[in-house]
Amino acid sequence: LFLSVNLIKMKVVIDFITYELPNGVFALKEFGMSSVGENENGNYETSHYVFKSPCDWLELPPEFQLTYKEQFKHHGIPWEAGSTEYNDTIQVIFEDLEHVTGIFVDSPKSKVILEDIIGKNKPINPIEGLAWLNNDRKSTRKACKVHQGDKFYCAYNNARRMSFWVKANEVLGELIGSKPTITMMKHININNTF
Repeated sequence: LFLSVNLIKMKVVIDFITYELPNGVFALKEFGMSSVGENENGNYETSHYVFKSPCDWLELPPEFQLTYKEQFKHHGIPWEAGSTEYNDTIQVIFEDLEHVTGIFVDSPKSKVILEDIIGKNKPINPIEGLAWLNNDRKSTRKACKVHQGDKFYCAYNNARRMSFWVKANEVLGELIGSKPTITMMKHININNTF
């Protein structure tokens, strides 16, 4: 699965699924990105990657196999799945982020992981500060084709949902002339728009 565009002067929301490798690296398995707002043609700019694994399953130490099996219960992406080479991870993400002016992620932990992958050259903000609720972050929907089954966590779908949330927060803030409160944001149900 692969769709990439060159995002020019836009804010984006990024979500991803990672797993740990023996060398202490968090590797990306799935990466989803969606612009906050529409482009001049009325479309959201998006990209979606599922990265191939860096090694054969049998080459992965047993403790890391066990960890991946546990994570598989949540994301449903087989180890061997992927259409983008593992060694191309940094390059394709940097190409998509070249002209991006701001990045949103779901949590401070995601910010740390993303900074580890791309560095600190782009401002990254957790949307928890915009009243993104923990139960919204974990919401599962029908996942993209790479996930085995129907109701797994999908980074691409979640990035799309979060981009609607950020946009709703911005619009509400403009209407009221200040930052929306958590109570105000609870009245916005993005599941009705996604």
